[in-house]
Amino acid sequence: MWIASKNGFFSIVQHREDPEQVLVRARVKKDLAEIFPENRILHTPSADYHWRVYASKQELGELLLGQVAALDYPNFKGKIAEIPSQADKSEAYHRIWTVMHAYGRQLFDRKNVYQGCLLGGAIGDALGAPIEFMSFARIQDRYGAGGIRGYVEFAEGQGAFTDDTQMTLFTAEGLLRAQHRGMQRGIRGAEVTIVHHSYLRWLHTQGVPLKEMPAQGVYDPAGGWLLRRRAKATR
Repeated sequence: MWIASKNGFFSIVQHREDPEQVLVRARVKKDLAEIFPENRILHTPSADYHWRVYASKQELGELLLGQVAALDYPNFKGKIAEIPSQADKSEAYHRIWTVMHAYGRQLFDRKNVYQGCLLGGAIGDALGAPIEFMSFARIQDRYGAGGIRGYVEFAEGQGAFTDDTQMTLFTAEGLLRAQHRGMQRGIRGAEVTIVHHSYLRWLHTQGVPLKEMPAQGVYDPAGGWLLRRRAKATR
């Protein structure tokens, strides 16, 4: 559920392990600091909401009741209605909607989304593969109440090229090759096939022989810069 209050905007979801607990999330730390002690606020920069607090449903309910009791303002349209000058009203509306529009553009900027997908797929698994199937409770047992605050231990040190890291990079390679083909020839429609061939190249790095494929231009399954990088062949 989402709550827009006098103190800020919050997303609230059920705790995965404890049915009596909830996770209260915010994109701005100050919003949470208005209603929770500073030492309870966790920072999760890789998540969509960077700041979060675990609370019992009873505690959250009491906080919400306090928020309702403290209400002392109408909606912003009511406030604007009190402005006598039409020009000043228009300026107030402009300031409000400009902020909301700019926030939406920043949040859903395509370049940021694409970069986030690549970083999450390639780096996330490379740094945290050993704990990807652990529950949050197990992670807390091993790394503390705040969760992971540094590199995760692998069998051979810290960080590694994993299957997800490799496949993210081969996916990106396929998309780039498909885009290049479209720009070069002025035709599109082969994106799925080209990305499929990238996956076949990844499979080849795992020891599977390449089957016969059309060997023309971007359709060459054995070609590509990425295939020649030794680190991507880790199994």
